[in-house]
Amino acid sequence: MATSSLTLVSRFSEAGVDTDTNHTFALSGQGDTKTSYTDTASSMTEPATLEVSIDRKAVGSSGNDRVTVKVSLVKQNTNTLAFASCSATLTLSLPRDVQFLSWMKEKVISELLSYCSEARTDSLVIGVCP
Repeated sequence: MATSSLTLVSRFSEAGVDTDTNHTFALSGQGDTKTSYTDTASSMTEPATLEVSIDRKAVGSSGNDRVTVKVSLVKQNTNTLAFASCSATLTLSLPRDVQFLSWMKEKVISELLSYCSEARTDSLVIGVCP
């Protein structure tokens, strides 16, 4: 069951100043396998969205469950009026194999989040693979 709203903290540097900003995402759509949220401070023409989808395998089947989290922002160029979007997607492939205990799956997720720390995302944004 999805929550009616989420508050996420954005940490970024603008003009050399580190900034922490809270963003409230309100539930904007929900289905059996997908939930969508929209940043309440964004506009309809330039939305900031968060989508979570889950593809679970049938009980008793083998293979991997897939979880996808996507954050996106749309902006309009004031000169050309063209729209552009920026997005980040995290896809988790979680095996149903009994050899993979919950803590092992959480370890992989934790290591990924650690890698995507602020210092590394700064490098990735400018096209440097750290």
